Amino acid sequence: VVRVTEAITTRSDAAKALKPLKVHLMSEPNSINIYAVSGGHIYITTALLNRMQTEGQLAAALAHAAAHALANDDLALATVGAGAKPVWQHTAEQERAADILTVKIMSQAGYDPNAFASMLGVLAKAYNVKADVAFFTTHPNAADRLEAIAAAITALYPQGVPEVLSK
Repeated sequence: VVRVTEAITTRSDAAKALKPLKVHLMSEPNSINIYAVSGGHIYITTALLNRMQTEGQLAAALAHAAAHALANDDLALATVGAGAKPVWQHTAEQERAADILTVKIMSQAGYDPNAFASMLGVLAKAYNVKADVAFFTTHPNAADRLEAIAAAITALYPQGVPEVLSK
């Protein structure tokens, strides 16, 4: 976590944050989540960390939270579905912008941005087995996101992603 955080926060646009980004690991074994709050703080749960299969997937999660922090995206309280408990979430526009910035941040930090799609796959699998994945109740359609992420990667690397980037 320390190595990936350092790469994201020092070798990418995340270094330009108004306040230095600080990552906090929350001992939360049941809720698979990561989020950024004002002041440059990023919180990742142990449940999410334990699901990550590669360093690149962890970089994707951290880069996405860093993208929200860089954009100064505020969380809004909303109710998702009838009778559902209120949750904190970003707007669909904020998520789309953060997705594109995540691809850039990952690349700058030395990670293959395809790990972002791979990380979303890990979350989708957890969601499909009914794990507590707040991510999918508060984020835009996964298929649309994957398409936009692939387009952003192609725009950044029209000749293909360099092999030197960490998976």
